[in-house]
Amino acid sequence: MDYQALKSQTAEKPEGKKADYVKLFSLACVGGQVKDALQGHLKAAFDIDDFYERMYADDECRFENAWGYYAKMKGEKWPLRFKAEDMRLGIRLQLRGIAVESEDIQFFIPMTGRNRKGDIYVFADGEINEEGLDYFTSVSGRFTCLDLKFEGTYDILVGPRLIVFERWEFDKLGNRLNGKGETKMCCSCR
Repeated sequence: MDYQALKSQTAEKPEGKKADYVKLFSLACVGGQVKDALQGHLKAAFDIDDFYERMYADDECRFENAWGYYAKMKGEKWPLRFKAEDMRLGIRLQLRGIAVESEDIQFFIPMTGRNRKGDIYVFADGEINEEGLDYFTSVSGRFTCLDLKFEGTYDILVGPRLIVFERWEFDKLGNRLNGKGETKMCCSCR
């Protein structure tokens, strides 16, 4: 398979799936070609679905945005493929979510999905593919969630039957790092 075949098969997807595959295509490609990290999977694939399945099966691709978005589309328990600092699996839910509490605030994180069990994961900054999750909020300070105790600043990300806490890391000047020891840059800073 090549770039042109991937592009044409993306365009041929049925309307109900087309928007997801167009976004997936835009995340997998740059400058009129598939990203270098994904080239081998494209060449070995016999069609579009085989290409994305090959990419998804390769843990070396876990941090690619296309991998994260495809994982989100599949809706499987993919966070187990990353190194979590802590996790609670198969939590029985009384309601359709989990409470977060501190001295000052209390709020509820809704957990989507069909059954009454969910998972919570805690990751260091940059140790999870955020593209596979939806951003919920950020929280800073001391707080608890179930029996987990937190201190610092965390992004809260959600997915089907899962909640992820991603701990922020800072440099000496208080700038957020990107998980690789480099300061995160915004467009106006470049």
